[in-house]
Amino acid sequence: MLETSLKLLKTDTVCKTPIISVESLFKSFDGTMILKDINFTVNEGNLISI
Repeated sequence: MLETSLKLLKTDTVCKTPIISVESLFKSFDGTMILKDINFTVNEGNLISI
């Protein structure tokens, strides 16, 4: 089973203003589910990687 993880990288300035929100993200390649029901919000000044 393939595990996914979200890593939040904070910058020096922490703001609580959301600039993007993703809900129920799914992704598959050639019929193999890669991401399943991923939810996250990116606030101003933050970086996120999947």
